[in-house]
Amino acid sequence: MLMRASPIAYTLAFMALILITSYAMKPDIIPAIANSIPLYVLAAQICLALLAAAILLKGKSKSIDAAFSCVAKDGRSLAFLISLTAMCGSLFYQFGMQYTPCELCWFQRIFMYPLPFIISVSLIRKRDDVFEFAIPLCSIGALIAAYQCVIQYFPVSSFVCTSAEPCSLVQSIAFGYITIPLMSLTAFISVAALLYLDARRKK
Repeated sequence: MLMRASPIAYTLAFMALILITSYAMKPDIIPAIANSIPLYVLAAQICLALLAAAILLKGKSKSIDAAFSCVAKDGRSLAFLISLTAMCGSLFYQFGMQYTPCELCWFQRIFMYPLPFIISVSLIRKRDDVFEFAIPLCSIGALIAAYQCVIQYFPVSSFVCTSAEPCSLVQSIAFGYITIPLMSLTAFISVAALLYLDARRKK
C-alpha cells in the first residue's frame, strides 16, 4: 500500500515535514533550515544503507523487489532532488549562515552544481544516458569530499588549502559526525547510486 505513491512524493513530504517541525520549534527560517539539513543527510544515509541491503537481498523477497523497483523507477527524479538540495544547501551555508567556503568546498561545487541541470535536461528530453555524464562528476566530487572529511576528522595537514579559511576547519557538525563535507559526500554517493539504478532499470 505504501509503495503505491511515488518515492519522490514521500521524499518531498518528509522534507517539508522536517522543515515545518523545525520552524514550529523555533519560528525563525534560518535556524529551521540549519536544523533540517543534517536530518535530510541522516535520512539519506539510512536510505543508502537500506538500498545496499535491498541489493544484497534482491530476489529473496517480493516485497523488497517491489520496493527496489519502485525506487529505481523514480531514481532520476530523486537524484535531481538530492543534487538540487545539495546545491541550495551549500549556498545557504555561505549566504544564510555566513560560512566562508574553502578551496575544497569550491572544488566540490564545481562537480556538484552541474548535476541538477544535467539531470533535469535528461528528464525533460527523456534521455537515458545521463549516468554516463554524471558519474565522472560524482566520482571526482566524492573523492574531494572524502579527502576533506579525512583532514577534518583526523589531524592531517592539507596541501591544498592556502587561504585564510582552512579546509580542516569544522564549521558545522551534527549528531557528532555529520560535517559539511560529509553532507557533500553523501549527496554525491546518493546521486550516483540512484542514477545507476535508473540506468540498470532501463537496460
